[in-house]
Amino acid sequence: MKKIFYMFIVLAMFNFSANAQWQKITVPHGTDAIAISDMEVPNANTVWASASVLSGTSYGSANKYLRTADGGATWQYSSVTAQFGYNISNIYALDADTCYASMYDGINGTGGGIFKTTDGGSTWNQLGAGQIFNSASFPDFVYMWDAKDGLAVGDGNGPGKAYFEIYTTNDYGATWVRVPRANLPATDATPFGIVNHYAVSGNRIWFQAYESTDGGQTLSAQYVYRSDDKGLHWTAFPVPIPVQFGDMTFIDESTGFILGKDGSGNPYLYRSTDGGETWGDPVSY
Repeated sequence: MKKIFYMFIVLAMFNFSANAQWQKITVPHGTDAIAISDMEVPNANTVWASASVLSGTSYGSANKYLRTADGGATWQYSSVTAQFGYNISNIYALDADTCYASMYDGINGTGGGIFKTTDGGSTWNQLGAGQIFNSASFPDFVYMWDAKDGLAVGDGNGPGKAYFEIYTTNDYGATWVRVPRANLPATDATPFGIVNHYAVSGNRIWFQAYESTDGGQTLSAQYVYRSDDKGLHWTAFPVPIPVQFGDMTFIDESTGFILGKDGSGNPYLYRSTDGGETWGDPVSY
C-alpha cells in the first residue's frame, strides 16, 4: 500500500516569547536521530510531538513521542506502544495529560488502532480493540473536537466494494460507531486517505483522499472529503489530477489551500473559496 508522508527533521524546538524572540530549546531523544512528523500545542505550556527514528539512511519506526508541560523546560521521550512495528499516523492532544494516537502496522502494511493516554503518556490504552479497525485496516488520523466528541478515519475496508472506515465517538473514546456506507459517497475504486492530511473549522472537517485500482500504488481520482456535522455525513469533491496532493489547510469554513507537485516535481497551489467544493486551476510557483 502506498502511503504519502510529509516529514521534516527538527534539530531543535522553539518557544515564542512575549517579546517576539525565539529561544532554542534542546529536546531529549537518547541516542536516536529523530524526525518530527506531527506536533500538537493544546495550550501555551504544552507540546506533544510524534517522532520517527533514523535507521541506516532512512527514517523507520515512528512510534516515539515527545512531551513538555512546562513550556519546554523539561521533556519526556518515549514510545506510545510496545507493539512491534506499530507506527504513528498522527497524534491529537487535548491537554497536558490527554492525548490520542492513531497507529498503523508498518510491518504488515495494514492493521493498527487508536490509543489514548490520560496520564501524560505514562500509559497508553488501545480504544475499541476488536471493535474498530482490524488486521485489514489502515488508520489515517484521529481528531477530537473536545473531550467527548471525535472521529477516527481509515482507508477503505469492508465486504464487497471497500468504503472508508470512519468512526465517531461521543463518550471520550470509550465506544465508537462506524459511519454507514449510505452516509459516504459512492466510489468506483478502493478509497485511500493520506496520513494526517485533514483540516477543521467549527463542526466542518475535510480530509484528502484518492481512489486506486491497484492497492494504492497509483491514483485513479483524488478528492477532498467534507463533513458538516462532525463526521456523520460526507460529500466528496473532485480535485483535478495533473499533480499529486501535498498538504491542505483551511483558514475558515470557506477558504482553503492545497499544496502539491506535478510529475516533474514542480510545486503548485490550489485555492478554494467555497468550502472545498471547487478548486479551480492549479497555480505554479
